[in-house]
Amino acid sequence: MIKNLIRQTQKVVRDTLKKFQKPAIACSFGLDSMLSLYFCRQIIPDIPVIWVDSGCEYPDTYRFIKKIVPTEKINLVKILAKHTFLWVVGRHGFPLYSRGNMAKYNKKYLPAHYCCLYLKRRPLQQHIRNTGYDIIVDGMRVDESQMRRYWITKRGICHYSKDNRSYRFHPVAYWTRDQEEEATKILKIPLNTIYKKKLEGCIARTGCWCCTMNWDRGNRSKYLRKYYPQLWRILMINYGFAKFLLKQRLNTEIPNEKIEDILETRPCFFDTVQENNNKR
Repeated sequence: MIKNLIRQTQKVVRDTLKKFQKPAIACSFGLDSMLSLYFCRQIIPDIPVIWVDSGCEYPDTYRFIKKIVPTEKINLVKILAKHTFLWVVGRHGFPLYSRGNMAKYNKKYLPAHYCCLYLKRRPLQQHIRNTGYDIIVDGMRVDESQMRRYWITKRGICHYSKDNRSYRFHPVAYWTRDQEEEATKILKIPLNTIYKKKLEGCIARTGCWCCTMNWDRGNRSKYLRKYYPQLWRILMINYGFAKFLLKQRLNTEIPNEKIEDILETRPCFFDTVQENNNKR
């Protein structure tokens, strides 16, 4: 069955890309992106691979890119985000709730909207407009979020994007995570080492290590604390997330020395957040 799915996707990618003059692929170097990249490079070996570096990618991703780009002869186009995670937090607050909750929360109360906008979407959009790519391939899948399922179902796996002024193409949109994992083994696609770091109830994925969106779900805090304890402390102390959570839940300011004590004695206290009160 998986081999049939691979053949079908190969045909769809081939038939789609031949309709365009200047294709590129947006790649996070995660499982979904690497599978999409494999299909694209079968047709166009030197296809431009656009990677937006938010400045806070997981260490595994930086190591993986450094290794795979020369060995696989990937035509990497690296874009640096103009702003930083802390800049976004300073202006809009910590991103706690999904951008898909527009019906539940006012947009202005969704820092995640601005975080993704400044660190990912806007740098990519500006680059696409400046270079004139007519189609951008990605590894987006419908089962990653309700918002992605809605838009892909509505628009199709290949559609025109007004924001990018080009087409967007999602060749693995209806693949499942299990199918992707099976295919990468069959096709011998190299994978980011982050997928070896597993925790029950948490889906390993690439992205920004300091992302606090949907903090309550998926054991994000436990995952970061287990595999990246130094980064967890940076987020909690240097970035001020621990102070934010304490004030949010206790409704009072806590001295820095007391925060250190709580971090050491009750780290699980910081695994949850309080429900947003800024509802419509």
